[in-house]
Amino acid sequence: MFIERMYQQMVSKYVIILMPTLLLSACGSGLEGIYSCDGQLELEFEFKSDGTGYVSRDGMKKAIEYTIDGANAVITGAGDSSVLTIKEDSLVGDKFLIGSCTKN
Repeated sequence: MFIERMYQQMVSKYVIILMPTLLLSACGSGLEGIYSCDGQLELEFEFKSDGTGYVSRDGMKKAIEYTIDGANAVITGAGDSSVLTIKEDSLVGDKFLIGSCTKN
């Protein structure tokens, strides 16, 4: 009985200590980083944790914003938007123009 109570108290303390850390780590988008795409446009996306980032092509860099909607990343910039499917450490877009984007 005594050991069970001690165990429950220990577990409760660890949950209280670890919960904020787990919640903060869940707040990140999970996309953070740089992704290179193999489509005809040869794009490179840079995603930041605050929902902003950049898309680069041929030395030109444009600001973007993005949101996560289920298994999709909705990217907007310059009045246009695109939806890429999130698959582990890659993004999949239009087969020919964007292609598959892998995290560097």
